[in-house]
Amino acid sequence: MFRSEELDLELSFSDNVIHELQKYRQTGAKLETGGMLFTSSLVSNVVDIDLISSASDLDVRKRFGFIPNKRTAQTMIDKNYKNGFYYIGDWHTHPELSPSPSTQDLKTIKSLFRKSKHDLTFFVILILCQSNSFKNSYVALADGRIVHKCKVKTLL
Repeated sequence: MFRSEELDLELSFSDNVIHELQKYRQTGAKLETGGMLFTSSLVSNVVDIDLISSASDLDVRKRFGFIPNKRTAQTMIDKNYKNGFYYIGDWHTHPELSPSPSTQDLKTIKSLFRKSKHDLTFFVILILCQSNSFKNSYVALADGRIVHKCKVKTLL
């Protein structure tokens, strides 16, 4: 679980989502990949991410870059919405043990938030780490102006 103190929000990734994401870790000579994050509930300050999409054949994948195809992404958002899942952000990989967002990553998530039609107060950006430890991934919430990095919430 990840937490943003500034926004008083927690993000929880289901075990199935974490297991699925781990398949895409950017190890060896793999290219960056990515997809979208979805939730089935937006009614509390704990957001459960319980569905992801993966890259399509029309996405651009490079060693140090991932650009999703906008038309394919919108089709996936519409399809999942009809099935009760809300789009809440994007994920992609970096070939780092403890990834940091690039300037472009931050610019993209803020722009995406501003240009999209939604009623959300944030979008999620997840940069999947190269290591087996999901908690080393970069997770943040973007509201169009500011990106709030989330911290790993330790359970007592």
